[in-house]
Amino acid sequence: MPSLDGFFTFIAVSFLQSYLSSKTVCMSGQTKAGRIYDVKNLYGLQESIATESALHLATSKRGAVITRSSYPSAGHYAGHWLGDNSASWSDLKTSVIGIQEFNIFGVPYIGADICGFLGNTTEELCLRWQQLGAFYPFSRNHNDKGALPQHPTMWPSVQEATREANLFRYEYLPYLYLLHFEASRSG
Repeated sequence: MPSLDGFFTFIAVSFLQSYLSSKTVCMSGQTKAGRIYDVKNLYGLQESIATESALHLATSKRGAVITRSSYPSAGHYAGHWLGDNSASWSDLKTSVIGIQEFNIFGVPYIGADICGFLGNTTEELCLRWQQLGAFYPFSRNHNDKGALPQHPTMWPSVQEATREANLFRYEYLPYLYLLHFEASRSG
């Protein structure tokens, strides 16, 4: 039996304040890739590989897999969603950085929740985010059940900006699709 010393490693990150073994499977568990303690961070990658493989096996077609738990090079098997962001200008800005970072990690199909997921957006923020979202590889407007509706038809200005942005997006979508297909084949 391996030493249990590392199983109780405390993660002293200001927002986490927990143990490596918190809210996860048993650290001494085994997978095909090895002991959970040693391969914990590869779980998302392994899940993406299995899901993409099962999807292809079941349908004999290419599919789209989106995950929040990815790892460098996971873009060959799945896209990534940046997670629950806030309806704020700083999170709009951060989404651009997050998308570029994941591109560096080998994950080209990436996106954030347009207009923010948490909190209530404003007309101007949602309008600008819809315009930016036309350039996201994975583009969707999605928010929390507790937040006010933020679909483009809530405001005439956002509706028009979204229409124009989406028309632009539809023009370059075949090119974007080709790039994603090539990335899924060659990394």
